[in-house]
Amino acid sequence: MPQIRAERVTAEIDGEVVVFLIGMRINRFWKLHKWVPVARAMTRMLRELEASPQAGFLGVERWLGNPTLMVQYWRSFEHLERYATDPEQSHRPAWAAFNRAVASNVDVGIWHETYRVRPGDFECIYNNMPAFGLARATRTVAAGGRRETAPDRMGAPAPTDLRGHTRAINDRTYAAWNARDAEAVAAVFAGDAVLRESGRADPFEGREAIRGRAAALLRAFPDLGLERLELVIEGERHADRWVMTGTHRGPLFGMPPTGRRVRVEGATFTRLGGDGLVSEDVHFMDTIGLLAQLRER
Repeated sequence: MPQIRAERVTAEIDGEVVVFLIGMRINRFWKLHKWVPVARAMTRMLRELEASPQAGFLGVERWLGNPTLMVQYWRSFEHLERYATDPEQSHRPAWAAFNRAVASNVDVGIWHETYRVRPGDFECIYNNMPAFGLARATRTVAAGGRRETAPDRMGAPAPTDLRGHTRAINDRTYAAWNARDAEAVAAVFAGDAVLRESGRADPFEGREAIRGRAAALLRAFPDLGLERLELVIEGERHADRWVMTGTHRGPLFGMPPTGRRVRVEGATFTRLGGDGLVSEDVHFMDTIGLLAQLRER
């Protein structure tokens, strides 16, 4: 039995995807010698495609009935057309055989429809479903955040727009820290996000744990300021170098408040999840330098 995902998910595509619907209708069931070869040819073509990743074939869903229905997903129309017209592949000989045996009568009917699907011009939802359809053929992502509703999904930014979205998330993070708002800091993280810190064995798991971590740091440095020094974006991942300043007014690392002003540099490596929020943060901070400043006499 396929694994059921007990959550709402949708599909994310990197560029154009072609959805190709195809099927056959048996008009005279007793003429097995007419329709059985058509059905076998389709099975043979699918095996051929599944064994050839370079063909651009992404996946298929199929249903029995009369007519039958098969939904195929392709990387591009060019891939589909190249396969259909290649004399070395199974489709072209099968099409020729169909035309010779069936096209001149009504024993068997065949049909197809082809659609181009582009980012921002489609929406889909799968709830309590196994991997299925477009999401199975491309990439399955959580249907939350900027993909929560059908209009959100229809207008979801394409991966080519990820740079702007990633920059916006990074800007929100800095704004939240500089507003000393632990709730706003946690809001940029997905519910199941993970925060890892250098020098700490166990990560902070989940938005609530991350909110608690932010609140503790803000209690230690109530006037905390965070300045971005550098930002590098690569798709849904980004790295930023920063400097934190603040006055030590609360407990930190088991150390009572010292009232000392500190300035410490660090870097963060961030990955966004399918819902557009932070799914993982890895922090590196000059902890030795920070402790040295707190212990100065």
